[in-house]
Amino acid sequence: MSKIACVTVGRSATAAITISHETVSRLHAEVIPLPDGRVYITDCASRNGTFICDAGAGERWREVGQDFADAGARVRFGEVEMTVPHLLTEIARLQGTGAANGPPAGQPGAHQAEKLDASHGVVRNPETGEPVALADKPDEVDTP
Repeated sequence: MSKIACVTVGRSATAAITISHETVSRLHAEVIPLPDGRVYITDCASRNGTFICDAGAGERWREVGQDFADAGARVRFGEVEMTVPHLLTEIARLQGTGAANGPPAGQPGAHQAEKLDASHGVVRNPETGEPVALADKPDEVDTP
């Protein structure tokens, strides 16, 4: 049986996926990628919450403590939104199983999502300029 890695998401440079946004807590959430394309998300007592919008749910977001997000769902950490496939792509990249490899997950500089390319809705890694699968669009998010 293979071990499933837990990936941290937060504003801190020590998070595997670092999101530099004021609504994201230093240690915001933990994400476990599952073989079936879902993720298991645990909110780490973040200040602005972790939310899931299931496929076909329109803009109905639900706040989660611990829950599964299906492959077609969207996830929001504070006001930073991404799809589950984009989250899985970023996790694969960090774990060295994706197309682009960077520093090991959990190491400072592993990922800095700061710049939004508004023309494509893509966040780019400021160190490499490569697109990462995050979208920071608080104006398009309904708060529950």
